Amino acid sequence: MTRHLSPARLAVAEAKAAIESFGVATYKAYSASDPEQSHESAEEIEGHYNAAKRALNNVLADYPAGADDVGRIFEKLEITHNIAVDLKKALKADNYAEAKRLVDFKFDPARDDVTFHMDRLINILGAHTRSAEAEVAARSAFMVRTTIGVLVGGTAAALIGAFLLTQFFCHPAVAPHGAGDDADGRRPSRRCGRG
Repeated sequence: MTRHLSPARLAVAEAKAAIESFGVATYKAYSASDPEQSHESAEEIEGHYNAAKRALNNVLADYPAGADDVGRIFEKLEITHNIAVDLKKALKADNYAEAKRLVDFKFDPARDDVTFHMDRLINILGAHTRSAEAEVAARSAFMVRTTIGVLVGGTAAALIGAFLLTQFFCHPAVAPHGAGDDADGRRPSRRCGRG
């Protein structure tokens, strides 16, 4: 799962950067002092808008479960873009009172709304990533515990088996009492094997 979330998070970051650049280009177009600068900023608006749409499509490709959230962001972005288009028309017509109204009362709230939904999607992906990382950590801990259990159990089984085998195959030398005593009067030690 983290293989899909990482590219999706990167695409969301790219989309958010493009949306921020889209907003900056719109403000530059509004505050430009000469028509050439305003036209140049207006062209940037379209480029950043298209970059944001491409990045959001990449989010959909990498994180299909976020289709509802991404669709909502597309809708909000489209509304914001339409306001920017109206702003460009007002600036082209030298209607600065309408341009000011569009920026202050329409574009700012619309841009804030898009940014809010982008941040929400970033938080959702972050939560999924943390959840996936916790799941991987839990599986890793389980595998370590299982490995240690197998090693300890196997070692204990091998030692018990060796002890039992020595009980069956190692026996004291058979000799009548006193006949097999050493010169010191001790009984001989156990001998393993037959014979």
